[in-house]
Amino acid sequence: MTTVPAALAARLSREHDSGTLLVSGSLPELRDAGVAWQVQRAGERQRLAAGAVLTGWKVGYASEALRHEMGISTPNYGPLYADMVRCSGAPVGPGLAQPRVEPEVALVMAAEVDPRQLAKLSEAEGHRALSEAVAEVRCALEVVDSVWAWYSFTWEENTADGSSAARVVLGDPIPASADLATLGITIREVDAHGNATTYTGSSGAAMGHPLSSLRWLAGALAEEGRSLRAGDIVLTGGLTPTLPLAAGATVSAQFDSPGWAGHVEVSR
Repeated sequence: MTTVPAALAARLSREHDSGTLLVSGSLPELRDAGVAWQVQRAGERQRLAAGAVLTGWKVGYASEALRHEMGISTPNYGPLYADMVRCSGAPVGPGLAQPRVEPEVALVMAAEVDPRQLAKLSEAEGHRALSEAVAEVRCALEVVDSVWAWYSFTWEENTADGSSAARVVLGDPIPASADLATLGITIREVDAHGNATTYTGSSGAAMGHPLSSLRWLAGALAEEGRSLRAGDIVLTGGLTPTLPLAAGATVSAQFDSPGWAGHVEVSR
């Protein structure tokens, strides 16, 4: 017998595949946070059973300002799969209904993280321990593609939908000398007609520091009996408002630190 979470997960997957958008509130079961998490986990099991490879996690609602604006008290997270990953400059690929893009700091894990040990450490000690568990830091773009029309959704609906994760675009490595809390960020979209839109931000927008976001994720996964693994890619949270990625458009982001600049871009 198909459970309600499994049936809802299959429904969301079908709508994504067909490009059909749902109206917020149309699935009343998703008013419950517990059900939302069950739907996300059911969707993950279905993807893995179909041959997908889990390759990491994204943190959603990492910005305190965004949570306050939306009346949300906690972040969420969603799984990332190998077929989502793109190199900078590559096209985003087909199968997206309403993609939008935001710049993020991506962390590639070198080792498994033990959240029980992290819980005993101060913030500074935790950052040092997490730094040792990170193999690489990259400029990144996350392409989100919500199943909910106009990106109008509740926290529960977004959580059930895997926090809208669709693509991960990895760009230049960020050097160890850069202060990950104070990177300057500029994201720019140029549409098919040459019109440009630009936003600026800072890497501190996601929980103050990408490693704080990583620590939160490690704790949240531990509550489900899971952990960050070596090789996992972690998107630590959006750093500016999102920009649309319409047909013929390119979105690029520059990351700046004294004496260094990095770049990442995606097109459609």
